[in-house]
Amino acid sequence: MRINPETLKMLRNGRGFSQETLAEASGVAKKTIARIETGKGGETRENTARELANALRVKDVEVLAKEPESEEARREELRKLGLLPIKLLLDGETLLAYDLVEKEYRFDMKSLIHTAPLLFTLLAEMSLADRRRRLEKAREAAESANEALPEYLPEFAWPYSDADKESIDTRDVFGASINEWRDGYWDGDGGRSPFSDFLVEQVKNLGDNDAINHEEILYEPAHELDSGHSGYYKARLFKKFRESLSGGSLRADYALTRRYVRITQIPEELRGEAKDTVAKRVKWLEAKVPDEVWDEYESSMIVKISLEEGDTNNV
Repeated sequence: MRINPETLKMLRNGRGFSQETLAEASGVAKKTIARIETGKGGETRENTARELANALRVKDVEVLAKEPESEEARREELRKLGLLPIKLLLDGETLLAYDLVEKEYRFDMKSLIHTAPLLFTLLAEMSLADRRRRLEKAREAAESANEALPEYLPEFAWPYSDADKESIDTRDVFGASINEWRDGYWDGDGGRSPFSDFLVEQVKNLGDNDAINHEEILYEPAHELDSGHSGYYKARLFKKFRESLSGGSLRADYALTRRYVRITQIPEELRGEAKDTVAKRVKWLEAKVPDEVWDEYESSMIVKISLEEGDTNNV
């Protein structure tokens, strides 16, 4: 079949792939991909076309031979299917977390995005139910004053204020409505919230595990380039596996967090845990980060450390 150069280029860019990345994901030589995209590829073998389609997650290989759809036509087709495209700014750590979830639980990014409202609603309602139980129990024990306050409440909230009950009844899961008497003690100002405490407590209840550490759950305010939301929670998931993957190399880890390469693109022969295999994998990952990029990153980290230590002599 003859692959349409513009269609291949559009699909590749849509997946966020460079020609090199697509070559690694598909097993098709980079020079072959470049030749196709310049319109000099001629007829492409069916096996090659199928490998490209699989890497680009295109179910019908014949799509590669068709003219690329206009953006409006594509959106209209998606609307008919009840699908609406959105654009998100996601940092590298979050994207890596999606890859780790997909590897460990066999649940891909698209499925997780679709499921996220259900998962958050479940956690939010569990958090509110937990607060409700604590409030009822504390009020029963208010006279004896032996019941400890939840950590997100200050000492002068004893006995519990009606503000906390109203916060629960209105599904104020982050406790923002009682911010005025908690003196900025909520996630919006970078502190804890009832929901933060609930998440940490649930992870503690799991005991030691390789998936998540309660001390690494962080709330990140919205990035200045993405002011459409208030913030989000994140954590370094599967830390032991991640460290074994990068062999402890910061540059190898940087290659993964900045999307120079994805976990699924690591060649099969580099996925073992033998000492020589790990060394080869680390070298392969490090080579994905351009020297000039890494040099700039290292310089920025030196400046950051100097500022944090209060040493301005090296800045």
